[in-house]
Amino acid sequence: MRSWLTFGNLALLVLAVVLGIALYWVIYVFLAASPYEAAGIGINSRLPEPVRRFSCRILNERHPHMWPPLGCETFWGDAPPPPALPPQ
Repeated sequence: MRSWLTFGNLALLVLAVVLGIALYWVIYVFLAASPYEAAGIGINSRLPEPVRRFSCRILNERHPHMWPPLGCETFWGDAPPPPALPPQ
């Protein structure tokens, strides 16, 4: 009986996982309604600096009046801070 867990199948599985994560990151950067999605922040904050700089620039252009998500603090533009909460 031949096992399904061969080197080729394992390589395809790893490739599928990597492509799935990359696709999710692209959707987060270009289509997400909010820059504060936990999975997108988790992926983005672990990417190399040039890729993170690019994605943070795109996110900043799409959401200019929001605080930067984690990982984008140093790459966020000069967006004004959100308005202060009224005193209670």
